[in-house]
Amino acid sequence: MLASVFCLCSQVKAALEAAEPYKAELQRRGVLVIPLPIYDSQGAEAAVELITPPTAEELRWRVTPVQLENWKAWCVEKENCTRAYMGRPMDV
Repeated sequence: MLASVFCLCSQVKAALEAAEPYKAELQRRGVLVIPLPIYDSQGAEAAVELITPPTAEELRWRVTPVQLENWKAWCVEKENCTRAYMGRPMDV
């Protein structure tokens, strides 16, 4: 199972920290987290540098994203497809 966290860098960091107590169980269930700080004003590529890279043993738990601008474009496309009207938050 793939779990992606699309939000600001600070929110991505907070989500990873909040998930830490559940890491072993999520790993056991095959969950892989992709932290995607795509909404930061300094740019997605710069924001991902602020997130501590996973260690070798964490690579079954989370990965470092690449091609963030493509992820952002994908996310925006999905948001546009699923919104019933402008301004309504997307539930994922």
